[in-house]
Amino acid sequence: MVRRALKPFEANRHDRIIVDGPTVALPAKSSLVLTMCLHELATNAAKYGALSNGTGRVHLIWELLGNGSDRKVRLSWRESAGPPVTAPQRKGFGSILIEQCFVGDGETVFDFRQDGL
Repeated sequence: MVRRALKPFEANRHDRIIVDGPTVALPAKSSLVLTMCLHELATNAAKYGALSNGTGRVHLIWELLGNGSDRKVRLSWRESAGPPVTAPQRKGFGSILIEQCFVGDGETVFDFRQDGL
């Protein structure tokens, strides 16, 4: 699902999007929401971030935490070597969508570092 969500952004950038994590089964609703969030992140990276230049990279990494019914997935989207980053002055639809991506016990944290999101 992750590779399919990012496929439109890999043209001429196939070596710049690094994806790594264990196989995880998700309910259909969670999969749909996650796909939308990944598409929004990749769109922003292509417009303003690491995928908007010739050298930037995106690292999408996830890991399983906990056991049994307490099991959770921690997903990290990290951009590097892109243009200088500044936090936006306002939240648009995409930011709100991404913040709502993980409901329940989850949380979304944006860290706008100088070298990438």
